[in-house]
Amino acid sequence: MKKTFAMMLILLLLTGLVACQLQAATPPPPTPIPTATLTPIPPTATQVPTSTPIPPLNSPNGPPLSSIHMFTTLDGWGVISDSLLLTHDGGIRWFSVPIPGVTVSALTNFAFFSEKIAFVQAPAADGLGGQFLSTFDGGGTWQTIVVPFIHASLYFVDDNVGFAYQVLRVDAENMSIAIYQTLDRGLTWTQVFNHDEPQTEGNLPAAGMKNGVSFVDYSIGWTSVATQNLGQILFYRTEDSGRTWKLQELPLPENPGAFNVKVLQPFFIKRNQIDGFLPIDFSLPDKSASNRIFYTTHDSGTTWTPGAPIPDGGAYTFFDAKTGWAWGKRGLYSTTDGAQTWLLMPVAFSRSERAIDINFIDATTGWLLTADAKNRVRLYSSHDGGGTWVIVNP
Repeated sequence: MKKTFAMMLILLLLTGLVACQLQAATPPPPTPIPTATLTPIPPTATQVPTSTPIPPLNSPNGPPLSSIHMFTTLDGWGVISDSLLLTHDGGIRWFSVPIPGVTVSALTNFAFFSEKIAFVQAPAADGLGGQFLSTFDGGGTWQTIVVPFIHASLYFVDDNVGFAYQVLRVDAENMSIAIYQTLDRGLTWTQVFNHDEPQTEGNLPAAGMKNGVSFVDYSIGWTSVATQNLGQILFYRTEDSGRTWKLQELPLPENPGAFNVKVLQPFFIKRNQIDGFLPIDFSLPDKSASNRIFYTTHDSGTTWTPGAPIPDGGAYTFFDAKTGWAWGKRGLYSTTDGAQTWLLMPVAFSRSERAIDINFIDATTGWLLTADAKNRVRLYSSHDGGGTWVIVNP
């Protein structure tokens, strides 16, 4: 009997021990994690420009384009004598974009960086000062900044760094200029050069006609000076944002003979800022014939090499370091080797037409703006690299 009772007591103790072990091995249920309540945020409304359709450019009262700046196959800017324009269908229809406080005129200067980004410099409404305006949403909204220059051409390296070039005075032999720089999209401007202030010896002379400025970055840039001296190329370079300038020697093309020279401003391929072009017109002393030669650089303007000539060169554009188009005496020329050779394209335009603007957004898609002897403006488009052109606005 005692033996049986002892056995039962042992069994009860073992059962309790197992039960305790099982209870300890089972973890407590996890604390529920609160579920986040997601509140949908309505999309921010895109401010659409309060634009006004203009008459078709091919109508009797349609305003003629003076320049075109396309950035996609559909979207781009245009300028007429009294308005800034936008197109969203490749140039078929145009809309006038209002610029607050600005009446577009010959005193209005533009710089276009993309289909969304544009900069404008114009006199203030009272005519006593200047203003700089910028848009980053395709003309939907504008920011206005008071600037110390009334009328200045603009050159932007990118959408932050830019320069303003102001002519102070000009006479038969001299041109005095001032240059300003911005590093913050035009919010602030710093004067970096002014002929009215004392200059170091050998700096940019006041003598001679200047031809604007262009820069490859925030510090290195160029300007040219026209001179009556035969065979002289005055091409000045700065390495301190325009504060000081030094003459940069350029090699002459083969057998130039006696010539007058007109140096235009260099420009760089924005996608790399290494490859650039410098157009220079060489003409006989009696100016009976002229050749445009594009100098090329592949080291950000440290060295320049002359290419092949184009007779009576006109409007031009380059898509990359190799591919470009230029108007000449016999029509439209193209290059695929960086202006070392030019090919006259088999395109028929009227004999009196001349190009006033050429704009390609890639190697195949481009627009050509022409004017004839009666100043009638026509806009063409091409989708095969300029081999064929279709009239957009006759």
